[in-house]
Amino acid sequence: MRLPRLFKSPQSLRGGYIHDLVNQWFESPQGADLLKQERALCEQILPDMFGYHLLQLGFGAPRPLWESSPIHHRVYVAEKVMESEVSLLVTGLDDLAIATDSVDVAVLHHCLDFTLHPQRVLREVSRVVIPGGKIVIVGFNPVSLWGMWRLMKSQSANVPWCGRFLSPYRLSDWLGVLDLHVDGYESTQFGLPTASPRVTGFNAWLNHLGGRMWNHMGAVYVMVATKQVSRITPVRPLLRPAKPALIAIPLKTQPTSRNIHAGSADSEEAK
Repeated sequence: MRLPRLFKSPQSLRGGYIHDLVNQWFESPQGADLLKQERALCEQILPDMFGYHLLQLGFGAPRPLWESSPIHHRVYVAEKVMESEVSLLVTGLDDLAIATDSVDVAVLHHCLDFTLHPQRVLREVSRVVIPGGKIVIVGFNPVSLWGMWRLMKSQSANVPWCGRFLSPYRLSDWLGVLDLHVDGYESTQFGLPTASPRVTGFNAWLNHLGGRMWNHMGAVYVMVATKQVSRITPVRPLLRPAKPALIAIPLKTQPTSRNIHAGSADSEEAK
C-alpha cells in the first residue's frame, strides 16, 4: 500500500525566516493598518488588568500593545536577538525561561498563528501566569473575509496567509484543558484583505457594517482568558471512625496463688 505524501506546513519550510517575514509584513501599509486596529482594541481591554509584571510574546521586531496598561514592568519575549527600545528577553516561546506563577498579564501577539507548536506555547504561558492572572491572545480569525481569502491561498508562503488561523472555538477548547476560563473575545477589521486605494471606501463601509451586525467575524480577534485559582479544602468524613474492638486491661502486679505455692516448694527443697 502506498502511503499519502505528508503535508509540511510553510512554517517548517521557512524555519527562522518567519521572524523576518512577519516583521516585513507589519511594516507594509496593510500590516500597519491592522496593527493600529489591534492596538485600539487592546486599549479597551488592558486598562482593567492590574499587577506587577506584563509579558508580550511575538514574532519580529517588538510592537508593544501595552501602552494603555497600568502595569509598569513590561517585557517583550522573542526567539531572536534584535535591537529594541523596550526590555527584551530572548528565549524559546515553547520553553520560556521564566519562573512559574510569576507573571500577572501575558499578551500573545499572533504567536499561535506562526509557531510550529501552538499548544506548547499556550501551555508555557499558562505555567508562568499566576492564578487569577490574565492571558490576552491576538490571532487571525478563519471565520472572516480574510479567512475565506486564505482558503484560496492555502499553499502560499506569504504572511499572513501561511499562518495557522486558529478558530476562537478551537482555541477556547485548548484553554479549557489548561484550566483557563475564557472571559470573552472581540474582533476587528471587517474589510477586504487589500490596501488598494480603490476599495478604501468600500472597506470603510464594511468595517462600519461589520462592527454593528457581525462583530465576532472580523479578520483579527482578541480573546481574554483567566487562569483558574485552585483551592484545596479539606473534606470531613461523613462517617465517624469505628471505636476499637479491643479494650485495654491494666496488668496486675500482685503474685498469683500458683506463684506463691511454687515459691514455697522451692524453699523447702533448698532446706
